[in-house]
Amino acid sequence: MNFYENLLSLLRSEQQIALVTVVRTEGSVPRKAGTKMLVDAKGTMLGTIGGGCPEAEAGREATEVAALGGCKICHIEMRHGKEDLRKAERENQDVLICGGFQEVLMEPLSREIPNGELMLKALQSMEHGDAPSVLLAVWMEEGDPSPIPNRCGTIRSANMQRFVYWPDGRVMGTSIHPIPDEWLRVLRETALCAENIQSCVCQEADMGALRCRVYAEPMELPLRLFIAGAGHVAVPLCHLAAMCGYRVSVVDDRAEFATKERFPDAAEVITADFVKYFSELKIDAATSVVIVTRGHRWDEQCLHAINGRRMLYLGMIGSHHRTAIVRDRLREMGYPQSWIDSLNAPIGLDIGAETPEEIAVAIVAQMIAQRYSGVVRR
Repeated sequence: MNFYENLLSLLRSEQQIALVTVVRTEGSVPRKAGTKMLVDAKGTMLGTIGGGCPEAEAGREATEVAALGGCKICHIEMRHGKEDLRKAERENQDVLICGGFQEVLMEPLSREIPNGELMLKALQSMEHGDAPSVLLAVWMEEGDPSPIPNRCGTIRSANMQRFVYWPDGRVMGTSIHPIPDEWLRVLRETALCAENIQSCVCQEADMGALRCRVYAEPMELPLRLFIAGAGHVAVPLCHLAAMCGYRVSVVDDRAEFATKERFPDAAEVITADFVKYFSELKIDAATSVVIVTRGHRWDEQCLHAINGRRMLYLGMIGSHHRTAIVRDRLREMGYPQSWIDSLNAPIGLDIGAETPEEIAVAIVAQMIAQRYSGVVRR
């Protein structure tokens, strides 16, 4: 499951959880803004905001949020120097010397409270094809900051509300009905800014008579990977990709290979004709396709079925000689050169991989690199 699928599953249950979100960073930090984790009232964590003592202390605070409610803002300090490090070592403590700073928002969520109810509606809309594009939060910090143990930073209470923005300009909120015009203006401007740069935005803004912090986070579509071929490479590839948050579907025209027993981590294992399946496949900006069938004839069938459509990642297994021939044939058939150039073939980063497991590592590494950089890497 990806993060949103896990969150949706928990919101559909009866338990209350804490959503922990990195909303702002400065300098060198282990995780960027938009990173999230879930914490329940027993302290069980799903996801990570960077590990170490700060995450452990943040997790303790989030456990309290999950159990008792109330929002909090945690400032995690990682800009300690040599003297801080020496002092911490003398006191048998630990400090972070990454060189940066994280601001972390903690909020309780359940289907019984407004923020949780709104998040549930947004995720259900995404599930039914009406995906919001931006999640927003507005808050004011309250009271004096309290220190977090181990010099990890400070924490304060916050009065916070959630909002959701759709690409057509719709804004849905929690407790403000209707949303005042001045709030709508700020929310839409901040959401559009985050949407345009495809990155998180955290800033101060005047919301009517109030001076608030406003955070906007583009909602990423769930990552989907379709593996064409259920052979040796597909097995470890499915496992690794699922570990990295992809919803994996494995497709093969041989029923004896396309089984759930071979691919326990797959969301779907499908026996189907390659051409029919991939010609009908709905492809979006979060779709990846890896072609690892049993021979070049089936590989080319899959490419022709995809028919020049753009996606997050497209790769095909094969030697330099074989893939060069395939590229030439695609060129002769009139496919755009830009699409041919986007094909990762031979597939995977060049790490000298030989075994199916090593090849799977090379493929997933290339998928991750291309996802974050947007550049084809070989």
